Amino acid sequence: MLIGIDASRAFVARPTGTERYSREIIRSLLEIDKKNTYVLYTRPDVSSAGDASRGLRRVPVANRASRVSEDIGRGCAAAGPAEILPIPFPFLWTQAGLALETWLRPPDVLFIPAHTLPILRRPGVKTVVTIHDLGAEWLPEYHQFPQKKYLTWSTEYALAHADAVIAVSEATKKDAVKRYRSIIKDINLITVIPEGVDTKVFHPRPEEEVMQMFEKYGLFCERSTRDVHPWVQAKITCEASKRRNHGCKAVEASLKKFPKYFLFVGTIQPRKNLVRLIEAFSKVCHSGGSAATDRISRLVLIGKRGWLSDEIYAAAQKVNDESNNDYIRFLDNVPTEDLPAFYSGATALVFPSLFEGFGLPILEAMACGCPVMTSNVSSMPEVGGNAVEYVDPYNIEDIKQKIQLLANDEERCQELRKKGLERAKKFTWEAAARKTLAVLEGVVSA
Repeated sequence: MLIGIDASRAFVARPTGTERYSREIIRSLLEIDKKNTYVLYTRPDVSSAGDASRGLRRVPVANRASRVSEDIGRGCAAAGPAEILPIPFPFLWTQAGLALETWLRPPDVLFIPAHTLPILRRPGVKTVVTIHDLGAEWLPEYHQFPQKKYLTWSTEYALAHADAVIAVSEATKKDAVKRYRSIIKDINLITVIPEGVDTKVFHPRPEEEVMQMFEKYGLFCERSTRDVHPWVQAKITCEASKRRNHGCKAVEASLKKFPKYFLFVGTIQPRKNLVRLIEAFSKVCHSGGSAATDRISRLVLIGKRGWLSDEIYAAAQKVNDESNNDYIRFLDNVPTEDLPAFYSGATALVFPSLFEGFGLPILEAMACGCPVMTSNVSSMPEVGGNAVEYVDPYNIEDIKQKIQLLANDEERCQELRKKGLERAKKFTWEAAARKTLAVLEGVVSA
């Protein structure tokens, strides 16, 4: 069976949640499937993908109409035959370029993990589409006009015309059925397949690796002097003393005061509820009341700048200016391989989003042994189970109190770390790939 996959969003250098899903589900399919042949349709230039596309054969654009050979070199570890096929369309990539490929050499099934269906595809080509969320429907005020119209149309078209639909959570399926029940051919054609986490990448990291991350990103530099945080300096001094076979008792007291930082990972956009998070964090930092709370040094927000984000950056700047300190730090160029150290060193992941299709950072944090605070709405309880602290995302006081709890109650944090590590084991990309493969094979044999 020839499985064609829209991989246009799989090999970007700095993936968002849906892009990471696309890459991981493709790699996992190639790892588990020994019998089917795959062709991955990409944008013309995937050279920036780095390790993401390593081991896959690229087909020259001039040969794009050639048949897929059964002896194509193996990609992605023990994968079956696979190739990357660039489509040289700078515009209308899906509706012209990808549509054309379904006519030139039609796959048995076309899988769209993070995009939309081509309308003018060849009749008879089976289609499977993953729906990630309906945020543009339920929170329209947080989406810009062109993107909102496009997201709404693509979701509606997929639900009406795809042979099967994959939803990444029960919440997403319920949202889809509630909003589009009149156009869905059969509710049973929507299969819920949760996302996974790669524990070979996302796992607890040692203190030394966290320290290297502190230094690499200047995470604890003071705003006025750019000097390093006292804890970082103490750690450096202690390590140097050990290398010279000297003791470091003089700085052990400082080392016990590990700098606390709270972490957010995701696109910087309104639906992530970051203005309320920043306000709640500011209240915590100025409330005092305990040694642990007093040691809170940073709220670190990792992610690309999204649409309608000016208010978020303005709120953070106001807090920093009023305190004359970089309480709130934005990092927008953190590669995936550095995220585990950020998770491992954080007091907690704070993820009070208003709406999610799944909530992959919750899963990644738990796999790294990082306590999690997240919202009690949408898909997030499906991911967190009983292993996280929940908040009402619209209640700033609730968010503040849970931040204080996690800053002060080490026993509760240890409990969440233990539960989170166990919870994360239930979500694997291998399991997601096997269920996805069953859907792909099912639509062809139907």
